[in-house]
Amino acid sequence: MAKYTGVILTNKGKELLSRAILGEVIVFTKVEIGEGVLLPGTDKEALTSLVNSFKSLSITSTANLPNGGYRIRISFNNKGFIQDKYLREVGIYARGEDGVEILYSYCNTDTPNLIPNESSGIIESVEDIITYISNAATINAVIDQSNVYATIKDLVEGLATKENKFTKNDAFNRSFSHVISSTSKILVASAYAVKTAYDKGVTALSRANEAYTLASGKEPKITKKTGFNLDKSDLVTSTSSVLLATAKAVKIAYDKGLEALGLANTNKNAIQNNTEQIENLSLLGVGQNWVDLLSSRSKSVLYTNDTGKPIQVSISLLKNSISVTEFLIDGVTVAKPHGTATTNIVNIQCIVPHGSTYILSGYVLAIYAWAELR
Repeated sequence: MAKYTGVILTNKGKELLSRAILGEVIVFTKVEIGEGVLLPGTDKEALTSLVNSFKSLSITSTANLPNGGYRIRISFNNKGFIQDKYLREVGIYARGEDGVEILYSYCNTDTPNLIPNESSGIIESVEDIITYISNAATINAVIDQSNVYATIKDLVEGLATKENKFTKNDAFNRSFSHVISSTSKILVASAYAVKTAYDKGVTALSRANEAYTLASGKEPKITKKTGFNLDKSDLVTSTSSVLLATAKAVKIAYDKGLEALGLANTNKNAIQNNTEQIENLSLLGVGQNWVDLLSSRSKSVLYTNDTGKPIQVSISLLKNSISVTEFLIDGVTVAKPHGTATTNIVNIQCIVPHGSTYILSGYVLAIYAWAELR
């Protein structure tokens, strides 16, 4: 894209952001591009639409950035362009809980990019637009899944957030195996291995019972075709239809069947135990609710998380631009909000591990909200 003079919040955008800081959800809906030229003296903050929009674009992905920034990714091409277009202006649209879509932010340039018509060849581009939302706001975006493809940027960002490994005691870091003959104490049997072992045990037990019944049966008389004049074998792996199994062979097969059935039941129990361990993990947000603690929390007071789980602390406060305000966990500064205005409404969001201490320290003009997910 061309070099823009900066993305600004419109008056409608500022109004929606103010409502979002108080708890309303912002939903970014689309991005429009246009070729409109601003007249001298135009108040960009008063705009409610682009000067001359020529295409509406779907949002392909979004991401929160430090210091209240918000990245919106779009992709576009010149399909359907009969004439060349000059890309001079970009607008980001959003809506609040009232459902009214407004022009949230706007930017333009005096050195526009030329987008040739499609007869010159199809061109495609992926661009990121950065706007401001404040850390206090709750943000969603309308993502058009039918027109979204993973870009190189998306893949790099996705891999950067991948979990490298689980802790030693997590059930998820165990390797799974389909083998039913392994004696490993660290592998976890898969459902397929349990089913295979169980089926083999049931089959072996059935064959052992059939052989036991056959061997215990009494022959009425000895003839050429009766069982007593046939050769006998201790083998349990033979496929012969003329050999007779000895009592020893029957006992071996029967014991193997019981052993296989016992292994199948053991593996089944192991999987159930691992499943219970996974379900009992102390996860943030599981079995927890937001609690309003404004009346019982103050600055410069040390608190301890003794809930048995991690908690999330959310604080909205008013401070000036000179004094220092910090939020510390176990004595470590994890948040130090600041602003350039004389007074600033800032928001702190932190996760406090179980057993850790936390404190809001420094100069604070007023605390508007203090809530904890616990």
